[in-house]
Amino acid sequence: MSDAVKRKLRAQFEQLDPVLLLRDIRVAQQVLSDFASSPTGASMTSVGSVEVTAFVDSLATAWKAGEVRPTHRKSPLPERWWRTRTDPFEYAWGVVESWLDDAPTSTAKELMERLSIMLPDAYPTKAQLRTLQRRVKAWRAEKAKDLILGQLRRSALPSIATR
Repeated sequence: MSDAVKRKLRAQFEQLDPVLLLRDIRVAQQVLSDFASSPTGASMTSVGSVEVTAFVDSLATAWKAGEVRPTHRKSPLPERWWRTRTDPFEYAWGVVESWLDDAPTSTAKELMERLSIMLPDAYPTKAQLRTLQRRVKAWRAEKAKDLILGQLRRSALPSIATR
């Protein structure tokens, strides 16, 4: 990049003011809002009518009223704790867990194969493989926590339950 272009960009950068830019954006949003709400567009606000000092003073308390612009994002919903579908492994999980206890390195795919052979009516298409993979992952995470935390974790559980 040439020095002339660099000097021009630096001069342009020094003229930028984020507060004024924010004010201009809000004024433009107000103009658009007025234009959209008025069929004739007669009540449009002019850009020069908002003073910088009044705008800067309003920034200190603007958070109290909350953001009312259409660009404001809604707060996320709380995480759901209930199930939306019945558990496909509700009755077979005890068997799967015993298989995992015997061979903890078994893959969920191998376990699904064994289940489909053992219970062909309940698992004919192996469509629940991903669900089984999630359950096996959670089982392994619990076993890892037991191995790492061991007695410390078991002794903390009764004290939590009594609260």
